[in-house]
Amino acid sequence: MEPPKISSTQFTIIVILFTIGSSILIIPSGLAEASEQDAWISGIVGLAGGLLVIILFNVLGKQDLSLTLLENCEVILGKVLGKGLSFVFLSFFLLLASTVVWDLVNFLTTHILINSPIEVISILFISLVIFATRLGLETVVRCGEIFFPWVIGLFCLWILFALPDAKFTNLLPIMEDGLRPIWKGATLSMSIPYLQLLVFLMIYPAVHTKKTGKSLFIGTLIGGLFLITIIIACLLVLGVNGTIIQSHPSYILGKKISFGNFIQRIEVIVAIIWMLTIFFKLVVLFYATTIGFAQVLGVRDYRILTFPLGIILLVLSLIIFPNDTYANEFATTSWLPYSFTICIILPLLLILIAKIRKKAHKA
Repeated sequence: MEPPKISSTQFTIIVILFTIGSSILIIPSGLAEASEQDAWISGIVGLAGGLLVIILFNVLGKQDLSLTLLENCEVILGKVLGKGLSFVFLSFFLLLASTVVWDLVNFLTTHILINSPIEVISILFISLVIFATRLGLETVVRCGEIFFPWVIGLFCLWILFALPDAKFTNLLPIMEDGLRPIWKGATLSMSIPYLQLLVFLMIYPAVHTKKTGKSLFIGTLIGGLFLITIIIACLLVLGVNGTIIQSHPSYILGKKISFGNFIQRIEVIVAIIWMLTIFFKLVVLFYATTIGFAQVLGVRDYRILTFPLGIILLVLSLIIFPNDTYANEFATTSWLPYSFTICIILPLLLILIAKIRKKAHKA
């Protein structure tokens, strides 16, 4: 198979769509619960920390731009240990993909397709993801280029219509409880979505430019600014309590918008933005998982693995969380140390071992 090739602009766009992804609906309530009216500050601190993590990813990716994350693992650690660590990363990608599917299905059955069978929605959406993955990365990113202006345009309209209902007093008092709540929210913000961008190290070889790291950094920055804007909008319109009690506050924000008694209840804009961005996020995760398993197992054509991995993804998405309460508890407790270990500690160890091996080789 001829390896895919995408431009730096296409790479930046897909990073932005991935960063917005499921975070557009779930991050505002999580940060508001952790930091209350200072959630927007947590978002900024989380973005700053996320950009530092991107620098770490770029250092690891530049060990050899022609190799994916898993291939670099084998080069740095050797075949046996490298494959073992590769399965650890693959399990992270697969688990993350299953949570994204669960988020999607939970949103649809809560607000739009109420009382619809979750199995049917999951099967339909995963089938679409499998179809897109089989078409290849180049097709997916070109599709992202087409939809990206629509996402930007709808987002701007959504924020514009929300401004008349904004109450800036909702952001006061600033830092009432000190730095601790802000740091708590910032760590949550880093884990969702910035640490998840580790998956793009699986796409590095496809980017037909030497500016891959810059594109990843810029895409993360722009996507992060989108999320900070969403957090601020939810706080200004819904207030702290209104943001906390809603599992999807940005969607409720769309419901509350009333512009001149003419434009009302534009929550469909939020739904469209989220459906588009979460689709691309899930396709990137599933694509990275399939090519990762293909590389580890020595399969030439990754498409052979799309259907069995799609079935595994379906089963995981149905059993991973029994309810919203469990999902929120997992996101704020277990997910934080797990994602920080996979996405920060392990890459740091890989970089350290690679440098030690290079010095030993020179000696």
